[in-house]
Amino acid sequence: MFTWASSQNSKVEEDRLSFWTNHDTRAYLDFVEELFVEPVSDGWCTQIITPLKTIWSASSPVPIIDSRLRSWLKLVWRHDLQSLSQFTHGKHSLPVARSQYQLVLSNVTLAVLAENPLTTFLPDLAIASATDKLSRQQQRFTDPAAQKEKTQDFPCKDLHNNLGPVLRWRFTEQIKRKLEALLRETDQDPVLAKGVNDLLTSFDLFGWRWGSPNPQSLRDRQLLFPGTREESRNRFAHIPELAARDDLPDIAAEDEAIMAEKVEDAFSSPQLRNDVWYSSAAMDLDHYLAWFAKYRA
Repeated sequence: MFTWASSQNSKVEEDRLSFWTNHDTRAYLDFVEELFVEPVSDGWCTQIITPLKTIWSASSPVPIIDSRLRSWLKLVWRHDLQSLSQFTHGKHSLPVARSQYQLVLSNVTLAVLAENPLTTFLPDLAIASATDKLSRQQQRFTDPAAQKEKTQDFPCKDLHNNLGPVLRWRFTEQIKRKLEALLRETDQDPVLAKGVNDLLTSFDLFGWRWGSPNPQSLRDRQLLFPGTREESRNRFAHIPELAARDDLPDIAAEDEAIMAEKVEDAFSSPQLRNDVWYSSAAMDLDHYLAWFAKYRA
């Protein structure tokens, strides 16, 4: 199948991929694993995993797909692990990827799982999250001070950027009680305990994050602009996405007034007509317009 799909004369279309996925699921999964040993473009990746997403969403779990997804979630890779097929971490045996590129299969799993988010995967998601940083790549750079080449390891799996959104918008916060119950059962398993705590945190913190404020600061009723009115002019609270949340308390009246003032000043600023993308007025609209719409529209 890999040879057929890689041939320049092959006609790889959705119906043909769907046929193979349904006709010989094991062979198709093996094909996907082989394909991702090397880099795969976004378009090709989408085409390849769509049949798996369709099967996963349309029926009860197919055992062989279920088993393979759990394995893909927990893939690890490092230079010193390349001779191994399994790596033991705590009480858990983790499959070793054949290449750094193959780690993408963990995110492929999240994409498939999002079509039918089964809570039976929560322990596997927790283990995958807890072991995410075990996968590392070596990068060489020249130390400007010593003028010598150095090597440093960096994490290379990056599961969390996609894990948080899948938890929040596909599993939803209804699973928090299940996670809390699972956490109470992890006394003898620190890896699983760390992973469950990671999942509970991932509902609020994922992707690129500013140090503060965050959802917890709103729950704790902390002011977004604790200084004077004049000091607030040079202070930013870049959390527009939280304005849509109905599980958080309202912001303080003082913060609401300051945000409204910033939005009104921005709309009256000539900066918007001159340099809309890089002006402070445009930044204020980006930061506060969602809050303005929530409270003043």
